[in-house]
Amino acid sequence: MSGAEQAQSEAIRPPGNLLPILVATNSLGLAATSIYAPSLPAIALALQVSAPAVQFTMTVYLVAYGGGMLLVGPLSDHLGRRRVMLGGLALMGPAVFAVTAVPNEALLVALVVFGLLWSMRSTVTETLVMDSAPPGRRATVLGAYYLLNAHVGGIGAPLFGFLAEAVGLATAFSWIGIAFVALSVVALVIGRRL
Repeated sequence: MSGAEQAQSEAIRPPGNLLPILVATNSLGLAATSIYAPSLPAIALALQVSAPAVQFTMTVYLVAYGGGMLLVGPLSDHLGRRRVMLGGLALMGPAVFAVTAVPNEALLVALVVFGLLWSMRSTVTETLVMDSAPPGRRATVLGAYYLLNAHVGGIGAPLFGFLAEAVGLATAFSWIGIAFVALSVVALVIGRRL
């Protein structure tokens, strides 16, 4: 590698202490999905709508997430990975809260926004994890990143179930939305300092 290539590689490589914040931010979206999917039958019952109608909301989110990935790569190449990730983080908490607070008619729009924001965060985060690791250790670092996030669904879904039984489904989702706003702010503040 030439001196110019080495300098360019160092310029795009994020600080090594970025991994903890990336793991924490990845947990936000994983937690949202892992508590939403098991709640679909209870949501249908609470809203008095059919199960397929509620399942469609998950489809809308996943299509927005998948489609957003196609847009995020070029966007992060143009604006920079850090900007795109921080923008996604800044808006993800409010988007989760919007999903819990909007009237039924606006839910699909809120889910599309959340899916797009989640694709911003997840696509860029994995690339940043790869950029932060030396070439010979990238597989190990990415494996550690995934391992650290593997627990989220297994812990988040049961905890949310207990919370929903204790305070009711709507209140539990509202509390989770507020918690996501707080986590988004914390991740944004920490991320801007790195």
